[in-house]
Order: sequence, then structure tokens, then C-alpha cells
Amino acid sequence: GYNTSFATVNLSLASALSQKSDLTDNDRENIARLIQQSVQSGKTATSLRPNDASAWVTLATTYQNLINVAQGSDQFTVDAYARAISLDRANPTLRIQFGGLLMQLGASAESEQPKSTYLDRAQNEFQTAIQLKPDYGNAYYNLAKLLESRGKYEEAVAAMAQVVRYLDASSSDAARATAELDTLKTKVPVKTPAPSSSPTPAPSTELTTPSPLPSPLEGGPIELPQP
Repeated sequence: GYNTSFATVNLSLASALSQKSDLTDNDRENIARLIQQSVQSGKTATSLRPNDASAWVTLATTYQNLINVAQGSDQFTVDAYARAISLDRANPTLRIQFGGLLMQLGASAESEQPKSTYLDRAQNEFQTAIQLKPDYGNAYYNLAKLLESRGKYEEAVAAMAQVVRYLDASSSDAARATAELDTLKTKVPVKTPAPSSSPTPAPSTELTTPSPLPSPLEGGPIELPQP
């Protein structure tokens, strides 16, 4: 809709402007104005369509692109994704998106408690995606990467083996997953049993990992309006 498109345009303009070196006070004012307009458009879309998960995903994406740039955007992102999921609980792709965000927040957390909490939540989202779509190679892949990051190598091997199982053996993604599986196996002292053979479903999606969070804005974060 109009509001979601307007939110995306304003955010793109703010992002482009923030790439300038030696930001002036006027530049920061313009960035803040564009960000506020983007957020307001996203919030308007959710107020007009409060039961539309896609509107909440757009708002979540808007806030996600402001993490490290605008204060409070990390929690606003989490809240918007949680609302979207409450409206579309059976969508495994949405679970991967939310899990990827939580994984990034966990990786960037400065203390152990929030780090562990974020990663636990991310793991739960990836596992829920698998429950919703048992042949979802990308869900297993993200789960494997998370387990690897936590030093749970044997569990990561088991998850990556499922990635290989559910991909087209001739695809570049399958070759990549197989190579990563071989590397993971070298990190555990005990071999993980190979998965039982069964017909291989067609791949549901290409392998992806979460995009990096935005870099901090020069001069400090910008304050966001409360939702």
C-alpha cells in the first residue's frame, strides 16, 4: 500500500544520506526527519490494517534497518515481528526472518545474559520453522549456524546433515552445505550418524543467513517516537 511504500522510500533516502562522511547538524536533522516519516508511515499501515501480518513485517523491517541508528529500534523490531507472527503463526519464512534478527541481536549483545536469551529465542524460532515445514532446508541451515556459534558442534552437524538431505544434490547450495558439513564434522570427536535414507523433496528455498545490522550513526543514535 501507499504507506508501506512511503515508509520504504523515506528509509532509503535516510540510509543514503547517512553514508556521507562528516555529517553536519543539518544532515542529522534531515536523517531524523526522514526516519520519523518512515516510521510514522509504517505505523499508519498497521493502524489501518492491524490484522495484516505483512503490514507488521514492513514496520519490523523499517525498525530493523534503524538498529544502531535510532534508539530503541531493536526492541521495536522484536515487538513488531512478534505481532506479525501472532497473526501468521503457520508461516515458516517469517519464523526464519525473526530468528535471524534474534541471532544478530544475540551476536552483538555486550553481556552474556541477553546474548543467551536472544540465541535461545532464535533457536526456538528456527526449530518452529522446521516443525511447520519439515523439509525446510534453510531453517536447518540457520539452526546449524546458530548451534555452531554456540559451540554445539555435534548438534550443528546433525542440522547441517538435514540441509544436505533436503537440497537438490546438483545445486551450488548443496555443494556449499556439504563442504560446511565436512568442516563441522572435524570439530566434534564423535561422528554423528548419517540421516536415514528417504526420498529427497525438492528444495523449498536457497540458503540464506541474516543480513548484518546497520552501522552506528556518526554523532550518536537518533531518538525515535514511541509506538
